[in-house]
Amino acid sequence: DQREGGGDPSAIRAGGGGGEGARGVCTGGVSDVWNLMRALSVEERVRTLRSLPKDIQPLIFASVPSEDESLAILKIIPPRERALLLSGLTTHASTETLAALPPAECAATIRHVPPLDSERALLRLPPSVRTEVLGALPPRDAADLFS
Repeated sequence: DQREGGGDPSAIRAGGGGGEGARGVCTGGVSDVWNLMRALSVEERVRTLRSLPKDIQPLIFASVPSEDESLAILKIIPPRERALLLSGLTTHASTETLAALPPAECAATIRHVPPLDSERALLRLPPSVRTEVLGALPPRDAADLFS
């Protein structure tokens, strides 16, 4: 009941639903959710994003309109959670975003991606970035990626 619960959370998962609940919570698509959070500081947006169900977080993160904003968020999020957020992006967008992170942050993120995906992620990075990221990984992790 929208009057009591503020809207149907499945509407966000489905990317539609439209309308507002009694508490002013938008039950529209994921971009609507991000637009509502724009008035918050980056730290508040990160806290709000992290409080959402795990299956919705990547969808919301994918609706962030700029790479600068995405990077600001990723720099606050722990590496283990970054991998989850990046899973909502296209392969090209996630590669570009990883490449834009400092090498140590990119390496820390890749360490939390499943093994085959981490190999693919590394191989998609530009060669100069890949070399820096591999240099930032502990030697054992770097060796394990390609063994």
